[in-house]
Parts: sequence; C-alpha cells; structure tokens
Amino acid sequence: MTMIQEGLVGVFDILGYQNIIDNNDIEKIFKIVSEKLNNLPKNVKDTIEKLIQDKETRNYFIKEMKNFSWLVISDTILLTLPFDPNISSSDRVLNWIYFLLLSAMLLRLSFDEGLPLRGAVDLGNFFIDGNCFAGKPIVGAYRFANNLQISGCALTTNVKKVLEKDLDNVSAELRDNIINHLLFMYLVPLKDGKEEKLLIVNWLKPLDDWEKTPDDIRQYVVDKFHAHNKDVHRKAFVKLENTEIILRYSLNRNRILDNLH
Repeated sequence: MTMIQEGLVGVFDILGYQNIIDNNDIEKIFKIVSEKLNNLPKNVKDTIEKLIQDKETRNYFIKEMKNFSWLVISDTILLTLPFDPNISSSDRVLNWIYFLLLSAMLLRLSFDEGLPLRGAVDLGNFFIDGNCFAGKPIVGAYRFANNLQISGCALTTNVKKVLEKDLDNVSAELRDNIINHLLFMYLVPLKDGKEEKLLIVNWLKPLDDWEKTPDDIRQYVVDKFHAHNKDVHRKAFVKLENTEIILRYSLNRNRILDNLH
C-alpha cells in the first residue's frame, strides 16, 4: 500500500532538453541520458559525503540518504525527503541542510555537464509509487520553477515561511551559516516580465571545499547553455544572461562574507 508522506519536494527541469533531442542523433542522446542523467544522483551523494568532514554529521547524512528519493523522468528530476511531522524544529533544520546541500550539488554537477536546471522547493504531503507520483507540493514546485527566468532553484513562499520559523528555534550561528552559505535573497526575473525577491539556493560555491570556481563566469555559462549542440534562441538567452548575473552576485557575496570573517 502506498503511503502518503510529508516532507520536502524539489522539482527540476533541464533547460533546452527538447533542443538536445532535436539536434542530436539517438546514440548521442542515449549517452547523455545514461552517462550524465542516470549517474547524477550517485555522483551528488558521493560528493556530499566527501565534503562533510565532521564524522557525526556525515553519519547523520548517510542515515538520511535511506529516506531520500530521486526520480528522473524525461527532462524532469524529482527529489523528495520525507520526515516525521512531529520532530522538533532543530531536528528538522538538519533535514533542511541536507536537502539544500543535495539540491545545490545537483545544480552544480548538472550545470558542469552542460545540463542547466531550473527548479523549486516546496513542502507538504505527497506520495510516490514507482514512476507514479502526486501531491500539491510537487505541482506547486513545478509551477513555481516554470515561472523563473534563470537556471537555479528558488524556495516557494510556503517553504520560506516554514524555514524561517524553524530557524528562529536554532542557534544564531547555525541560522547565519544556512542563510549566508546555502541560500540568499535575490530579485529574480519572472516570465511575465515582473520580478520577485526570492530565497534561492547558492549552488556555484556555497562552501570553501566545493567544486572549483570557473575562471571566466561568462564563458562558463555560455558554454554550458550551448553544450550538447543546444541552440540558444532569444528566450533562452534571457535565462543565460540572468544566470550569469546571479552567479557573479553570489561569488561577490561570498567574497564579502569571507572578508567579514
């Protein structure tokens, strides 16, 4: 019997995926899917384990991996992390950290592979049974992400409120570390031409021992948006430029925080 669960949900779609299908032969597409997409979950988990130096924290994350779920269907990646709704705010914050770290690494590794992602994180009840899934947070995250004119990931308004409430019940140091390193507020361009200040995942280099920062951000973004024979049409070019600006902002923000310490 399929169980209805409560927890965090992340929905990500690959920008330009249809373009990859149109511009490559079946052998090339198979290689992209089999070598890049299907190996991403394992690569993310392996990388996260290597990054966590503290033994107690690493053991906690390894234990949580048993609850974590990945599902890749066509150009969509669904991440879910159920948790006990009765756990304390401080314990739930550990789930937040774990989920945000995995989301950030997924975004970075995918981008490095020439597969820019656009996603959102929501919270609520859902169920997954094989390749069948349903739930308001899944639909909510998908709709929220689809409105973003960037490659990246934003927290829905619902998730932002819950996270901020949970962070009020932990130490100031832990709260600052999450806000300063894993997330930041940004005025994000939307499809309707409007902008909204959202809490987004800091995925390029949130931690000192993260992946190496590209020397030329502009060239890095251009190369990845064009990878796998993708054409960057006018609508996609807007996302390219917005992504470059956000990445430059995140790196400059990191430098300012480092100088303050």
